Amino acid sequence: MSDVFAQWSDAFLDIYPTAEAFEHAYFLETGKRLHEIEAIKEVRDIVHQFLENGIDVSAVSSSPDRVVEQDLAHTGYLTDEFAQVVGKDTVVDNGLYLKPYGDPYIYALNRLNDFRDGEAKEPVLPSECLVLEDTKTGCRAALKAGMTVIQIIDDKEPMDLEETVDLIAEHGGNYYSCTFAELETLLIDIGALPATPAPRTPQHRP
Repeated sequence: MSDVFAQWSDAFLDIYPTAEAFEHAYFLETGKRLHEIEAIKEVRDIVHQFLENGIDVSAVSSSPDRVVEQDLAHTGYLTDEFAQVVGKDTVVDNGLYLKPYGDPYIYALNRLNDFRDGEAKEPVLPSECLVLEDTKTGCRAALKAGMTVIQIIDDKEPMDLEETVDLIAEHGGNYYSCTFAELETLLIDIGALPATPAPRTPQHRP
């Protein structure tokens, strides 16, 4: 088995001699398959409701920055709708750890508070942040950052209860799970959205 692995490793390195070469190939391949990516209507509607209610929204991902921006643009999001887009490159370039560590979310929050300070707005605490996630890795990161997380479980297993309780006890935050169809109702129930949606007004960060 070790010989097979060594041969596979050598072949892989022949094709992608550096991490940059692999990421470039990954970016090109995702570009070819953009037609397979569709926006999730329920999530996009929620993002727009957040924006219309004056709530800052950030996109935080473990994918390379340009892949995240490419996918967001393809699915109909405007980059300037977001306070920021934080991908793998941004996290690593700042000497931080990727999910499941809480670093990506804490970094995004610190940047957001820098933006808010420049606009003479009050800073946001981790306990005031809400994260929408689908993977357990992302949920662990959000909880380690002391934030509330909602895991979308249409095609995923929810977090283990014992692990979730331990993470909340150590770091704070909170955890919920729901399907896409249940998301808006849950957000209203926990007070993250008003029961009556705000009138639609375009909001773009300059």
